[in-house]
Amino acid sequence: MDDLGGAPRKRASIKRPEGAAAAQKQARPTTDWADEDQEEEYINDLIAKEGPFFADDMGILPPESFMKLRKVISMGAFMKFKPRKEALMKDRLGFYKKKMMQQYGQCIQVAA
Repeated sequence: MDDLGGAPRKRASIKRPEGAAAAQKQARPTTDWADEDQEEEYINDLIAKEGPFFADDMGILPPESFMKLRKVISMGAFMKFKPRKEALMKDRLGFYKKKMMQQYGQCIQVAA
């Protein structure tokens, strides 16, 4: 039922021009859930090792706690993107060694 107390309304349907195809959903890249569990475990271990993170009554972290938390976040981000960074570096070095400077420059732009 809707807010006005009437009968439930039907969902609107999309009317396409004759012969037009419906938009297809793009396939989402699959991820290895085990890798995500390992990353989460790694970050949780860092938090346990570096913590506790103290805050004052206003919820503001003092500089010491802020720097410890920043270290944990930075290490987590580094570990998350490490495989992609290594793959890009491998491609880039391959182009450099083969003296393919145009592809080498494109790899640098992709990485940036």
